[in-house]
Amino acid sequence: MPVCFSRFHRTFAPALVGLAALTASASLSLADITIKTEPAEGEKVADIAKIAAKIESTEGIDKVEFRVDDELRLTDTSTPYVYDWDTIADKEGKHTLSITAFDSNGSTKRHTLNLEVDNELSLGAEVLAAKATEALGEKKYGAAILYGRRALKAEPGNILGSRAIASVYGTRRDWGKAIATLDKAMGLDASAPALGELASYRVQRALEPENAANFFAELSAANELRHKAADLAVQETKKSSAGNSEAIGDALMTAGRIREAIAEYSKVALKMDAPTSAINRLALAHTLADHPQEALGLMRLLQRVKKDDAASRAIMGLSYLRLMQFADAKQAVQADLADQKPASLVVAAFANNALGKGKEAAVLAKDAIALAPRTAEAYYALALSAPDLKDQERAINRAIGYNTFQSGPYLDYAARLTISKRQDRYEQVLDLTDLVLKNEPDNLNAKLIQAQLYLFLKKIPDAESVLSQIGRMRGATANPDVQLTYATYWDIKGNGSQVNTALAEARKLDAVRFDQRGTTPPLELLLRLNRKMFYRSGYFLMPSTLFPQN
Repeated sequence: MPVCFSRFHRTFAPALVGLAALTASASLSLADITIKTEPAEGEKVADIAKIAAKIESTEGIDKVEFRVDDELRLTDTSTPYVYDWDTIADKEGKHTLSITAFDSNGSTKRHTLNLEVDNELSLGAEVLAAKATEALGEKKYGAAILYGRRALKAEPGNILGSRAIASVYGTRRDWGKAIATLDKAMGLDASAPALGELASYRVQRALEPENAANFFAELSAANELRHKAADLAVQETKKSSAGNSEAIGDALMTAGRIREAIAEYSKVALKMDAPTSAINRLALAHTLADHPQEALGLMRLLQRVKKDDAASRAIMGLSYLRLMQFADAKQAVQADLADQKPASLVVAAFANNALGKGKEAAVLAKDAIALAPRTAEAYYALALSAPDLKDQERAINRAIGYNTFQSGPYLDYAARLTISKRQDRYEQVLDLTDLVLKNEPDNLNAKLIQAQLYLFLKKIPDAESVLSQIGRMRGATANPDVQLTYATYWDIKGNGSQVNTALAEARKLDAVRFDQRGTTPPLELLLRLNRKMFYRSGYFLMPSTLFPQN
């Protein structure tokens, strides 16, 4: 049937007017969305660029999309609308960034920015890595990460940039990321410093409680890596410093090759008119080779001819520490403390701690750390003296992490594990002592810890085997702590006569510290010797602490 146009108009015109009104309303809604951004059009951006969008609308905003070169990077559904653009992942140069707002009515508004990424990659990886290293030295860790990432963008795997980034992760105790960063570094196997740092991070990861199951495997792998790094450093030093016995000897000392260091230092130190620095180094090597009397002889010679210096006196103090003459050790460095020499502070901290002045020792150790932040012996001194157990734990972990081949921190850690009385940690103690004995077969404290642990565990045949080894060591039985361990063993065996003989011998050898009439149970004896008296703590100094490079 034909439709009357006028009737159609009367019937549908109101609907058409309403539809037009809705369309106009939608257009108004779109027009009412405004977007303001920071940065502004044409600006340069770098690193992590914060793209902030301030959005105003008469309707609620459901979401905001951020796109770079039409690639969706972020959808944000709540204020503030911010996109942290990692520009290092993109190419240098101009990029188009668009921000699209969607309101609750389905309307949209798009705002486009033209920005230029400039991460200074034209400077080259070496310059950027140097900036990262400089920032790291100034403790500007954020800048170190950013410049390190720039270096890796300019040259993937750049080793200096990788080391800077890994070091920042290390300060955050994120050992996994530190290790992963260095593992990917280019030329890692040819860089002694990088290998040493990687070993340190692996040691720190091994010491984390959650890694207890893999503790020894991790520690052994890190130790092998340390040997590789140290031996590589020796090779490099021999090439770059041919004929410089002091430099070569220092590298050998750091590598734990003490006998070789003695031979190298002797080439200069035993000549007429030898420089004080060479004689000091030879004395240090003798001390760490457990020949403290030889070291004292050299230092007294320097004193007689008035050629001694602060390093000489620190070495003299270290020799006294090795001889358990703690008051003499403190006196040796007393005059140098005001000059804030790290080695003098460390020796004084060790001595004060053994003399029962833990608070003074902790202050001195912290002063040394402030002056030399990566000094293993300073952290070791703090681990022995810090009043708070958590501070002790952090310090001993750092000491082991920075330490190379000196036994003190390892055996202190073993003693801590032993006296924790946790059955699951005893195997770790034996692993640690075995690791020390692999490098130092005649380390008396390692053998005493083993013997005392075996006695506690009632593994008498194992204890007897270790005690027999001690008995065959030259001069070992002339030590009061050895005699006390014998007394404990004979008490377990029920031989009172031998107990009294051993106790009497201990009193004769050191009547001040070992004047006791009864025996001490194995773990209590270990606690007393290693964590209360610090009688045989493997005190040490390294050439880098005695002779810091300016």
